[in-house]
Amino acid sequence: MADGIDRLLEETLRGLRRVSPYVVGSAVVTGDGFVVASELPDENYEKKVTVMAMAMLTMGQEATGELGSSDVERVLVESKDSYIVMVNAGPGAILAAVAEKEIILGLLFVAIKETVAKVNTLLY
Repeated sequence: MADGIDRLLEETLRGLRRVSPYVVGSAVVTGDGFVVASELPDENYEKKVTVMAMAMLTMGQEATGELGSSDVERVLVESKDSYIVMVNAGPGAILAAVAEKEIILGLLFVAIKETVAKVNTLLY
């Protein structure tokens, strides 16, 4: 059963990558760093994205908590040539997506939201 779910999760992440040629990849990770599913270029890249996703989402949650705001919807990191977007993907899960700067950001947000809904259906 788990192998089937793993395969479906990876296919779901591939679907996000097919949204645009500018999506580099994505991963679903747990809050303690376990990679549930990944569609990232290689294992080294996967490790880096996993650590960054956990750290950035945790920092975002702490910042909004200190300000008395509600839960974090997403954390966006923008560099000169890329975006990294982290969103909650259910209890204890994070979806991290990496895209080149040429992507239309709204398209990426919509695609991530749809992907998270599919991930939730598979995991919960």
